[in-house]
Amino acid sequence: MRHFAIVPCLGMGLIGIAVFGWTPEAPKGEPRPEGASQPWSASAHPPVYGIAWSPTGTELVVMHDSTIAGPANLVQHDLRGPSPQASGLPVRRASSVAWHQNGLLVGGHDGEFWANALRDDRVAWQFHGRLRVRQIAAAANGRTAIFTEDNRLWLGDAANPTQVHIDWPFGITSLDLSPDGSLLLVSGNSHRVVLLNGHNGKILREWDAHAAQVVSAFANRSSSEGSDEQHPTAPTVVFANQSGSLTVADSATGTILQELQLNSHKDGIASMAVSPDGRTVALGSYSRTIALWDLWSEQLGVLREGHSGCVCCLEFSPDGRSLASGGADGGVCVWNVAKNALIHRLWRE
Repeated sequence: MRHFAIVPCLGMGLIGIAVFGWTPEAPKGEPRPEGASQPWSASAHPPVYGIAWSPTGTELVVMHDSTIAGPANLVQHDLRGPSPQASGLPVRRASSVAWHQNGLLVGGHDGEFWANALRDDRVAWQFHGRLRVRQIAAAANGRTAIFTEDNRLWLGDAANPTQVHIDWPFGITSLDLSPDGSLLLVSGNSHRVVLLNGHNGKILREWDAHAAQVVSAFANRSSSEGSDEQHPTAPTVVFANQSGSLTVADSATGTILQELQLNSHKDGIASMAVSPDGRTVALGSYSRTIALWDLWSEQLGVLREGHSGCVCCLEFSPDGRSLASGGADGGVCVWNVAKNALIHRLWRE
């Protein structure tokens, strides 16, 4: 399962998703973003707080700040062909988004949940009290985790995500399920990174991230990494904080495997995503830089800057060859990871 991150861009008042209880302000006094077809303004280019790739990797759904973009804040970009085609989606006032094999999952500001938002604008169900859906994570088998604005986690499936709920004492900035849905990784605006049972919500393990505003994700092990002795089957846990530090831990034992301080992200890590093969971690900063950390070789690479401000969210394509980044400048960059090259720059016109 790929990690969908939306994280708060500190200093702008936000999350990329990200999600999660933060609403970033539009950047002020920013230069006109490169590639914009008109002078930059918050109304023309509202910040991007969510990105979701289609299972085929040919389409990208982008969630803009609804307080600026208006109720129709979801845009679908078709990347087939030489020129991407954009169209709005019928869902209104989306606050979180995720895409898995069974359809596009969207949560709304008034507690609505759409189980197949791409093809159907009917609300599948609604939380009592019209509570905003701040975060969604979905496993390949349809297992779903949802975080609502009353600081509750809901576990189940897209048809019935209320089988288990647990009160959570702080806001959540990252929510990620293992591919089989058996593990749930949670981090938030405190120093805690918590591993839970994906079925009953029981806490299995906990790490101290040593700073607030933590983003986290699973790095799923693949057979290409090496022998079982070198790489156990349990997924690796990766988390980073606002001070620019990155930590890699074994989910089965809790052992810290790697620790790194990113000089390129001294101003803080705002967003994170892990490639489908579990090898590469992408890290977005509050000041436009995207770093790539190779978990196997422990080598660091940096993509050239593509945004004029905070990199609010990141998401790898299903094949891992492309990386999409959404910014507080309202733009989305699609990168060729192997060539370190910008493929598309998308705007909401």
